[in-house]
This record gives sequence, structure tokens and C-alpha cells, in this order.
Amino acid sequence: MYLQNVTACLLLLLVPFPIRLQPPLAAIPQFYFPDGSVPVADDVKQQFLARVDGLFDPHPQGLNLEQFSTVVQQVCQLPTILAHPWFERLAAGSTNRLVSKAAFAEWWTSRQLVAAPATKRLWEVLRPDGKQFLTYADLRPLLQAVLQYHPGLEFLADTPEFQARYAETVIYRIFYTINR
Repeated sequence: MYLQNVTACLLLLLVPFPIRLQPPLAAIPQFYFPDGSVPVADDVKQQFLARVDGLFDPHPQGLNLEQFSTVVQQVCQLPTILAHPWFERLAAGSTNRLVSKAAFAEWWTSRQLVAAPATKRLWEVLRPDGKQFLTYADLRPLLQAVLQYHPGLEFLADTPEFQARYAETVIYRIFYTINR
């Protein structure tokens, strides 16, 4: 009896089963990225680097603040007022107070901002390296730039005490609004 069962099983293995051809499964694009950033196509990176080259090539030593403002506006598509605190961060290690093309491109691409939405670009420009939050001190350079360069705030130029209070009020207001 045992031998018959073994023989029957062996015969089943030798009998060809009908093969059903199934269509290939649909390719589902990846929708979850553990580090939170979508990979950027090479042609998009090349277009970005071409725009950076176009603005940096006439200035091989680097860009001053005025020239860097153009990069912030045209390449990064961010408000030019962000150029002031960002320039200070990037030019901090430079002896000639210029931002080099290599420093800018490395900073921008290492944070994967080439095709990032505007909110992520703004966040990365404002936040200090290694932190996932903003503090009062992080927004202070931005408000100093607003007070210094905004034409509607010229009347505050002669009153540094009032400038400090104005900046403090605006920063507290930002945190209050976001914390609701």
C-alpha cells in the first residue's frame, strides 16, 4: 500500500501540468522613499547645473552678496531676502567673503533640493545644519536682512532699539501662528 502511494506521487510529478501564461504584473512606481526625497532624473540635475554654471562662470572666484541674490532668485526660485542670511552661512569659511560655485552646488545637491518643493527649499535654507527645528536665533538673521533692505521699513533705520523690538515681535508672531 505504501509503495503504491509513493508510486502514484512519483507519477504525478512526471505528468506535465498545463502551463498557464500570465501577463506580467504591472510595474508600480516606487511611492515611498525612506529618506523622504524623490530621486531626481539626470536631465533635471544637468539643467540645474547648467543654470548654476551660467551664473557662476563669469565669476570664477565666487559671487558677492548682490550676485548671489540673483542665484537665489533665478536658480533656487526663492525670495531674494533669503540671500542675506544664506550668503553669510555659505561664505563663513571664505577669506574673501565670496560664495564659490563648488560650495553652493555641493550644499544644494547634498540636501537634494534640485527638484524639491518651495517649502522644503525654504526649510533647508533657514534651518541650521543638524537640527530639525527652528529657534528664535535662527530667524534673527533673516529679520535683520528684512529690516536693513525692505524699503517700507526705512523709517526704522535710525532707531536700533525699535528695530530689535520689531524683529522680536515678528519672530514671536511667526512662532505663535505656526504653533496654533
